[in-house]
Amino acid sequence: MSAAYDAETLAVYDCEALFLEMLVMEVVAEPLFNDRLTPAQAHAEALEVLHRAGYADPVVNIVLSIGDDEDRAGSYDPTTNTIYGRHDGITRDVLLHELAHWCRPHVGHGPQFRAVHAELVGIVFGIDTANELL
Repeated sequence: MSAAYDAETLAVYDCEALFLEMLVMEVVAEPLFNDRLTPAQAHAEALEVLHRAGYADPVVNIVLSIGDDEDRAGSYDPTTNTIYGRHDGITRDVLLHELAHWCRPHVGHGPQFRAVHAELVGIVFGIDTANELL
């Protein structure tokens, strides 16, 4: 059973699908996109991205517990600063999406979310790629 999403969430997901399609077509970015990160790798990359975005002492936890039967690739719990990913690893695109929720909790997928998401994508994949999300 699939979840019902609001218009802003659907717009973000549609834009991310185009972004992912663009990454898959670029040979240089493909390994960055396809890698499934372990919790330790995701945690290290999350801290690096957040530091580069200006967050001095970020606290973020990574737990890989989402099963194959669930209709999502990631989620963020602001009460525990925890990003959840699929049990077989979390990809960078999902990690960046959930980090944007970490940066702007409780704002859904509106303009504040989209701006910080594009900033984080720019840190990892470059400004041209980030601009595709705006």
